[in-house]
Amino acid sequence: MALHYGIWDQTTHSFPDALRNTNQILSAFGSISEGDHVLDAGCGVGGSCIYLAKEKSAIVKGITLSDKQVITGKRNVIKNHLQSRVEIFKMDFTKTTFNDHSFDVIWACESLSSLENKPLFVREAHRILKPNGKLVIADFYRSKKESSDLLEKWSKSWAMAELTTLHTLKTVLTDNGFVIHEERDYTKEIFKSSKRLYLASLIGKYPSIIYNLLFGASFYARNHYKSGIHQFKALQKELWKYHILHAEKR
Repeated sequence: MALHYGIWDQTTHSFPDALRNTNQILSAFGSISEGDHVLDAGCGVGGSCIYLAKEKSAIVKGITLSDKQVITGKRNVIKNHLQSRVEIFKMDFTKTTFNDHSFDVIWACESLSSLENKPLFVREAHRILKPNGKLVIADFYRSKKESSDLLEKWSKSWAMAELTTLHTLKTVLTDNGFVIHEERDYTKEIFKSSKRLYLASLIGKYPSIIYNLLFGASFYARNHYKSGIHQFKALQKELWKYHILHAEKR
């Protein structure tokens, strides 16, 4: 129930293990504990929401822009008997309908990279977090300010915004009422997943081309397999990196 890179270490033996490990690491960054009210900003089909409710006894709301993800996410919640602790909504995380000071923690795992205007999210996060509330972000960032053809191809084929630098995001956070408490580079730990995605994209290349020739498809359906190739080649050239950070509302 996750669509993330997955963090590999000595405890992981499979890709599902790496995905669970991401949840464990992020929840540790946010010091999430029983009864905490958590917002998963960009929740997909609710995998992390369910993990937090089950493993941390948190009360979780997940939001996504996808109607299909909302439907699937709600089914997953029911399947896991967590209706009293998890709710899934269709909502824009830059302009939510939640009240001020609603959450102890906001969780954004590989979702900010889709957003053009990062300050919109950061200001909204500040509004809906409680005093001293935590913002936990895991995402990928360009290594240098200079543009890169590979990164542009990756962003375009994966429907992402242009990648920003970590320094730029940290500046946005500190300019909008946050103090950065912890930050760590996990690029080496996601390298294996990046390579797996690359190999899967190579395997899927020709079936994708044949399908598109026979049936036609949208731009993203025609080109999505290329994103897996571009992201790994760019990582090999050290054009991007993967970081997790924890900031607190001042």
